[in-house]
Amino acid sequence: MHRPMNRGAESAATRPDGQRLPMKKDLLAMEGTGPSAFFSWRSRIGPELQKMHGPVAKFANCPSLMADRYEAPAVVSEDYAPAGVQLTAAHRAILMLDALKMRNRVVKELKDKEVTLYGALQTEISDTSWSIIKGHEDFQVAVDRPDLLWTYNVRTHVTEKKVHDAHSRPCLLSTPPSHHDS
Repeated sequence: MHRPMNRGAESAATRPDGQRLPMKKDLLAMEGTGPSAFFSWRSRIGPELQKMHGPVAKFANCPSLMADRYEAPAVVSEDYAPAGVQLTAAHRAILMLDALKMRNRVVKELKDKEVTLYGALQTEISDTSWSIIKGHEDFQVAVDRPDLLWTYNVRTHVTEKKVHDAHSRPCLLSTPPSHHDS
């Protein structure tokens, strides 16, 4: 379930050990540096998010801008029928059931981690940037999906910035704004 969080400029996320993370920075306020502001922000929060949330947050700490959703590894035959080991069908069935139970536990943990990562990421986004991200046409599908929140953050602040930034929209006109004087 999505719960709104306090995203005030004075707030900072807290690590599991109780230490506060560095204060967030408004990506739009750092607009003068262009996309490099995003990369500076990511280099500050990415390692900490991945440390706190594990592989679910890998997208925040990798060189790519793409955010792929982390999926639990599938159960493969090597998990329940190791090579070179003779097992009865009953033993293989027991090992397969154990492997499936373990994977299901991991899947449940991943869902919980996605929700907490979404909240942690949300606390690192300023109110100004949050309003821009919420304005993305596909934002509603991003609820409790940190990978999609990351994607819309990238789109609104780096790759498609001019589309979402009201101050940049005149750049999209086919003729310069000075030609539209009445």
